[in-house]
Amino acid sequence: MSVCFGILGFFMSSEGMAFMGWRFRTSLYFGKMLIGLFAAPFLLFKTPVLAGVLVHTVPTGYNKAGACVPKINQGEIDRREAQRQAAKLVLDRDVADGRRAAPLLLGWAWLDDRWDRFLGLFATKRALEAARAARKSGRRSSSSSAEAHLL
Repeated sequence: MSVCFGILGFFMSSEGMAFMGWRFRTSLYFGKMLIGLFAAPFLLFKTPVLAGVLVHTVPTGYNKAGACVPKINQGEIDRREAQRQAAKLVLDRDVADGRRAAPLLLGWAWLDDRWDRFLGLFATKRALEAARAARKSGRRSSSSSAEAHLL
């Protein structure tokens, strides 16, 4: 880039161009063209197939502790989130049945609980409680299959 502007400066100083003349605008145009041509070989690094072959890097990300770790795929993220939600449903069920005391929500856990409420997880919890109540009363409801799916 500095080479292009050096060439541009050389031609401007040698001919005493006016800044609004056609020669100045033409020099700017060709300067931009040279920059584009010098950048063209780096387009190979932006193509998905060649980037992996040329660069040999592994995609990384940060975990909750701030450590740099290899990036996991979306399927693994979904599996971990499903495990977390299933554990939360079991805890909520145990709290509702009186087998376990409700955990004290501090810090991020409180925010996580509010986020689940916002996403509608508690609607799923209400369906689970309705299925449990229907099972206790002896009649089978349509939400009991949802309970089996959630557990």
